[in-house]
Amino acid sequence: MTGLLNAQVETAETSPTKPQKIKRSQAERVLEKFGGASRLARIFKEMGLDRNRATVYKWLYPRERGGTDGLIPTSAWGDVMNAARLEGILLTAEDMDPRVF
Repeated sequence: MTGLLNAQVETAETSPTKPQKIKRSQAERVLEKFGGASRLARIFKEMGLDRNRATVYKWLYPRERGGTDGLIPTSAWGDVMNAARLEGILLTAEDMDPRVF
């Protein structure tokens, strides 16, 4: 019985066997599904859209560097969803959620 009283509670933070979940931004989650910013920019180009690689990369940059702090501008959401559909990529509501988790 004393073993139960003295047992340490193991959490995700203290467990060496459980990987810690990395917090990722909306842009990180979405771009990962596309295989990176360069690939999404190529898809946009094939779609005839004027969203170049630098523009897509800025989604990952902090505002201080001219970026969007990991947020995909709402003006680009439709293009991103269309690109995903054309490429057979499943984007979930969780992927498009602007919160970091």
